[in-house]
Amino acid sequence: MLGVFTDQVFDTAAGTDANANCTLPEPGICGAGTNSAAHATAGVANLLQLALGPTVPCTNPLENPCVANVPGYDLFDAWASFPPVGRNAGRASVVRGQQLFNTAVLNVPTDLQGQLGSTAHCTSCHATRNIGNNPSPTFFARVGTDSLDIINQLLSNTSLSSPTLADLAIYKQEVSQLPQYCLRPKSSTSTTACGSDSGDVVTTDPGRAMVSGKIADVGKFKPPVLRGLAARSPYFHAGTAQNIQMLIHFYNARFQIGLTEDEVNDLGSFLEAQ
Repeated sequence: MLGVFTDQVFDTAAGTDANANCTLPEPGICGAGTNSAAHATAGVANLLQLALGPTVPCTNPLENPCVANVPGYDLFDAWASFPPVGRNAGRASVVRGQQLFNTAVLNVPTDLQGQLGSTAHCTSCHATRNIGNNPSPTFFARVGTDSLDIINQLLSNTSLSSPTLADLAIYKQEVSQLPQYCLRPKSSTSTTACGSDSGDVVTTDPGRAMVSGKIADVGKFKPPVLRGLAARSPYFHAGTAQNIQMLIHFYNARFQIGLTEDEVNDLGSFLEAQ
């Protein structure tokens, strides 16, 4: 199993939403092209180097030799100086998206602040450098993708952009088709219907709680590897986000990031180009 690596090799979509010049100078050329071209370090060969050998991040105490894991992405740094024309328009979009993934400020909702603090970044959870999972075997978080209550709260925020609200409405329809489970702590002595007490949790997926048995773990999941993400739609653990744009709009609303639609497209370019 350690000898099998799957990763994206070529991108045909980056930059097509935000830059009408992506087809220049040659008709039909869009996207970032080969993900390891022009000294970028994405692609299967470079993923292999991140998984085996002296450059592997120290995420497992049994790995040796290895280098310290520093959260963040630099796969596409080599494209940062290219003029945004032709294929480089797509590459510029990917670079902007990578920067957003590394630095955009997430305003953490109250229910997650005990775990993440008041502000965070995408790399706070997707913390393994250039791969995107979390190096801690005990890190699980309830982002809120399992909860109709959380989605309804987001939809009530009229300050969100029309595209974000539209995607949230579609997302709600997807989640509404899933079974709803009401879970109550074993310590509760309540005899009322489940869902009426403050300690009750309603979810479409108990998540980590199915293993730990803890009410605090309901709806918690481990951040997945992000390499090769474009081939794994639909997204989230129940497949409720139809595409990467919908996924980004959910996070934009949940964490009050304040992304513009151009930034949503750039972040999507980066996520789809790994």
